[in-house]
Amino acid sequence: MTHVNLEELESLEKQATAGPWSGIKPKKDADGWSKGCGVASTGIGNTIYANPPGGSYPSDDQKLIIAMRNALPSIIHELKTLREACERYEGMDTRDIIPQKPPTIDTDVLDRHRASINGIIAADNEWRLQRDTISAWVKEQMGEVK
Repeated sequence: MTHVNLEELESLEKQATAGPWSGIKPKKDADGWSKGCGVASTGIGNTIYANPPGGSYPSDDQKLIIAMRNALPSIIHELKTLREACERYEGMDTRDIIPQKPPTIDTDVLDRHRASINGIIAADNEWRLQRDTISAWVKEQMGEVK
């Protein structure tokens, strides 16, 4: 299935003759004028009609009909897939979908990580102690120099 560009289809829909469209010929008003217009023909006697308040746009209607016809198989496939997914989860509680128990953790791996973290903390503490010792020594030496 090909990817359907929904933004493009939406743009074409907005540019085309306003709907709804129908295969039923519109009635005539009291003066004998048709209340709608034909927007497309799919053969003799097979006209698609609309009664658009802002007029019709045949060129844009043609683009829309072509694009929608070509996109329809992919749209149907995607809609069926989404409906199947919705039906699969319909009525289910989130606890049925998402496991409530956390995944099992290998305790050996966890112990190694803890040991590594403790080693880093110990090294950091040792570094701080050395820094403070050197800092105190420098201050002491500077005091003697003055």
